Amino acid sequence: MNPDRWLFTVQTPFSAEAFVNSSLVVGDVVMLVDTGIVGKSYDLIAARLHELGLSIKDLRLIINTHGHSDHVGNNGRFVRASGCLVAAHARAVPWIDDREVAAREIAGRYPDVIPYTDAIRREYQRLIEERPARVNMTLADGTSIRAADDVVFRVLELPGHTWGEIGLLEENERILLVGDVLVPLEANQLIIYEDADVFRATLRRLRQLLEEGVVASVVAGHRARLESAEAIRWIDDILAMIASIERWTLECIGAAQKPVPALEVCRYVAGHAKRNPDWRAMVTVGGELARLEQQGQLRVSDGLWQAV
Repeated sequence: MNPDRWLFTVQTPFSAEAFVNSSLVVGDVVMLVDTGIVGKSYDLIAARLHELGLSIKDLRLIINTHGHSDHVGNNGRFVRASGCLVAAHARAVPWIDDREVAAREIAGRYPDVIPYTDAIRREYQRLIEERPARVNMTLADGTSIRAADDVVFRVLELPGHTWGEIGLLEENERILLVGDVLVPLEANQLIIYEDADVFRATLRRLRQLLEEGVVASVVAGHRARLESAEAIRWIDDILAMIASIERWTLECIGAAQKPVPALEVCRYVAGHAKRNPDWRAMVTVGGELARLEQQGQLRVSDGLWQAV
């Protein structure tokens, strides 16, 4: 079936400069992939359903690509209005089910480096409905999800940006729906990822699927639909940024005459990337420090980092 007959992407506001994609899949089952941030996103998705001759009560399944706030913000409201189920990767469930846990484990992950204040907690939680819905179904690599006889998705596990990241590949039309595995590079925040090696492996897997024609186009969380050549260029740009972050991390510590606190490394890396040295940057830099320590390139004592 022509994807224009079953796939409808709604660009919902994220900030003055950015948007989040929510994708409606309309077949025998009506599904919504990601719900945007709390507020106007709900109304825009509801309006698109109305244009299609449907209502929110027709919604049967929400699939979250991962557990970050800008992708799950309206879960609760949609579930209360429709009674639909919510599906996600098992490792995304704690952040989707409980916004206190999400805020603490994401924005407040390094309280000894960037204090976890009420302001930071509110900044994260303001994007999520106060009564989030719980996940009913967990998805794993290879799980099949049927929207219609000729619209069947295969789940791809795509860890890196988060540990619980998934994509949905419709194999007949070779369209891949993803969240932030193709993370935006234009924002004023440093790209977020949990582990550079895991993220690189995922990006190379996705690049191979594009090169082999298994995937022909991608609908990403913060971009218009991409054909394969543009998606490959984006992957290469992300891989280059990951390499730069590793280089800047080692450069900061190697050039120092004494052990370096993590906040100084975060500011150095973010400064070279021309991004804000905020909690988002610290998620990435903290993961990078831990990875390089595990590989034996760095060591830490009393919160101070130095080269081995």
